Amino acid sequence: MLHVAPSSSSRERIAAAAAAQLVDGTFVNVGIGIPGLVPHHVPDERGVVFHAEHGVIGFGSDRFGPADGPLLAFFGTTYRLRPGGFCCDHSRSFALIRSGRIHTTVLGAFQVAADGRFVSHASEAMASGCPGGSPELTGAAGRVVIATEHTDPEGRPKLVTSLTLPIGLDRPADVIVTELGTFVPTGTGFRVVGLADGVSVADVEAATDAPVESAAPSEVSAS
Repeated sequence: MLHVAPSSSSRERIAAAAAAQLVDGTFVNVGIGIPGLVPHHVPDERGVVFHAEHGVIGFGSDRFGPADGPLLAFFGTTYRLRPGGFCCDHSRSFALIRSGRIHTTVLGAFQVAADGRFVSHASEAMASGCPGGSPELTGAAGRVVIATEHTDPEGRPKLVTSLTLPIGLDRPADVIVTELGTFVPTGTGFRVVGLADGVSVADVEAATDAPVESAAPSEVSAS
């Protein structure tokens, strides 16, 4: 079985590929972990408004241009509050979610099944076993992007035929981005829509516990 060990560079590659999935000018929620790195790959001129469920709206990367806004530290990284951005309480933050204003949510996952259902928390993987805001986000967001390593720390595939971890979310993911490439669930497996540099379909098959479908060459892009 192919196992690509997670590293800061692979996490950044995943975040960059997930950023490429965002539509300019939209309202996007990002979660903790790799999703929290996505804003660092989205320049201000793309017009994406980032939302964090704990109540920060309108933040962006501190890597682009001068730090012309207040610096914020959360999700294990540093951002700056863009002009017009603000902080609010949970009730207002979740009102934005529940009202259907989130175009895309980017979440991590412990497993993703061929039908798109995924596990974003699990008692044996998270000390709290708490789902956080993911059930409401997936229920209300227009699009769900999963940004995760292709295998877990033990080298077991995260992309599987069917879920074996508990508490999978019913709302399917639209696209999955890993260090190996970008994939869409087909119901019976995963279709390749982008491959990372130096990665082959055979590499993906070796690291995936589900059928892998090769797209037509014209459909596959660099991830």
